Amino acid sequence: MLKIKKLILFYILSIFLSSCVEDNNSLIKEINYGTSFGECVGYCKHDLTMTHKTSTYRCSGWTEDVTPVTKTEGTNSQTWDSINSGFNLDTFLDLPEVVGCPDCAD
Repeated sequence: MLKIKKLILFYILSIFLSSCVEDNNSLIKEINYGTSFGECVGYCKHDLTMTHKTSTYRCSGWTEDVTPVTKTEGTNSQTWDSINSGFNLDTFLDLPEVVGCPDCAD
């Protein structure tokens, strides 16, 4: 379970991490997380994009039979502040490049 948590953290923070400071004093500008499974039927691709203003969740499949779904809503400022205050760059950089095997058939 710890490996999965590290993998999720890795994906969330590895896609877009910026050291530039925004007007709202946020080190993190955008967070993306997603999964995609190749041998899957139905909704096999899921991704979440968060900024300090909006959070967008998308899910879709590999075929046109699956209608993509997108939901966008405002990001709660307390949630965004919690993400930024709880992020430790040193801990993040200490994570291994590959954690587990999320698409393995084991």
